[in-house]
Amino acid sequence: MPITHLHKRTAQAVINIFETGTAQGDYGRVVHAKHDSGQLSYGRSQATLAGGGLYTLIKKYCETPGARHAFGLISYLPDLANRNPALNTDTVLHGLLRAAGDDPVMLNCQDSFFDNGYWLPALKSAAALSLPDPLSVCVIYDSHIHGSWKTIRDRTLARAPDSATAPRNWTTAYVATRRDWLAGSPNPLLRRSVYRMDCFNQLIAKNAWALPLPLKVRGVLLTGTLLGEDQTGTVRVLRRTSPMMRGDDVERLQQALGIAADGVFGDRTLTAVKEFQKRNGLAADGVASPTTMEIMGL
Repeated sequence: MPITHLHKRTAQAVINIFETGTAQGDYGRVVHAKHDSGQLSYGRSQATLAGGGLYTLIKKYCETPGARHAFGLISYLPDLANRNPALNTDTVLHGLLRAAGDDPVMLNCQDSFFDNGYWLPALKSAAALSLPDPLSVCVIYDSHIHGSWKTIRDRTLARAPDSATAPRNWTTAYVATRRDWLAGSPNPLLRRSVYRMDCFNQLIAKNAWALPLPLKVRGVLLTGTLLGEDQTGTVRVLRRTSPMMRGDDVERLQQALGIAADGVFGDRTLTAVKEFQKRNGLAADGVASPTTMEIMGL
């Protein structure tokens, strides 16, 4: 089955829920948890200090034109590169990272970083094992984000070597192997994360191999509208939220408003919508409702 953009958005939403509790992902989330070998972690899918990903992400952000918080963050690059554990409790750095999470430049940097570092490798790993189903790719993507993909892959191959003949059976065996590994870990954080495999087992039991929408994951209902990929003709109501809404529909809105189209509904878009509503005799609430968008010609 070809992996579509909607499959990608759905898989990423599932992992966002695992990582930050929201389908859109919390781009400004800063975490330093006891027993976490990654030490300080940040962003939609939690780039870590110990793994070097946090340095790579922040360096990319600081080098990108228009980054609002580059001036404050650039002085931290040497310590980030050296993975200095003092950064785990540096409240000034944590505040800068949280603030940067609302910057469209940071959103784009994180999307590119996690795509190149995790999503594309997950696609390649699935292809190498002849696992065509979107749910299988989602499982593999989760392990690339969460860690130890190769270890559990090899353990599963020892039990079920022929993934190409029965790909769904192999994925099911992988989830079981990973759950056993997590449950038996001496690290309490990993033991608590068995819920990730329990969620995948629930999707397998529902035969949700194509990740069909709507889909409920840990109490969050995933729909095409929520993911900005509605296929029913329903127009998504666009507004300023945290994390900020993003997608092709936001980009089209920005183009209609005559502002720079970065696909992220931030403060600039909010102001432009309010100004449009005032000019057209609408309630200037900044919400791009179906009525506002119809008058706009969208």
